[in-house]
Amino acid sequence: MDVERRMELATRNALEIVTESELRTLFETNDSPRAYIGYEPSGYV
Repeated sequence: MDVERRMELATRNALEIVTESELRTLFETNDSPRAYIGYEPSGYV
């Protein structure tokens, strides 16, 4: 998959990302990047 397609998929429906240039560099230099995807409950639970 080319870098542009990976960028499109990674940023689709995302509220926040690292800088676009940092994400692009990651995709250009790493074939299988990993990410932590989680949440932090805040406020009253």
